[in-house]
Amino acid sequence: FELVAAALLGRQRLQIAYYSRARDNVSEREVSPQLLIHYRSNWYLGAWCHTQEAMRSFSMDAIQLASVVNKNSKSIPKKDLEGFVGQGYGIFAGSELHWAKLKFSAERARWVSRELWHPQQKITEQKDGSLILELPFTDIRELSMDILRQGRHVEVLEPKQLRDEVVRELQTALKTYSQ
Repeated sequence: FELVAAALLGRQRLQIAYYSRARDNVSEREVSPQLLIHYRSNWYLGAWCHTQEAMRSFSMDAIQLASVVNKNSKSIPKKDLEGFVGQGYGIFAGSELHWAKLKFSAERARWVSRELWHPQQKITEQKDGSLILELPFTDIRELSMDILRQGRHVEVLEPKQLRDEVVRELQTALKTYSQ
């Protein structure tokens, strides 16, 4: 953490060995640190990845090794950084903004109505006590995980891509339990 923070403040590039949990592999990356993000009790490095030639977020606990590279860090305009963080739901960034429309049961609505899922969320209470939550997202992964945590108390109404992903996960889970 100290080395990453010092490289960020000193505008220095880093060479990192990064463990991808999704792919279960370690990759070497040269990055230009741009910001540190504290999200849900975890630290993330927002950095320009010279390997991918794009902004990426790196979970600090998945950076296995880091060393300073004797090159100046690439500077990303503040406007672009603001678009990278906070545009959609969760920590994952993406270039295309989508809106999710979720219907929560009357029972779960008592909690969800008091929660902040995203600063731009829209909540509409229904006559039957249920509620509709609309929120922006750019990456389906974290939002689908949080939807699945709600179990039978939530239905994805839109978009179809998000609904299909949640259905796939539920079907896979059901296969696990039916064996």
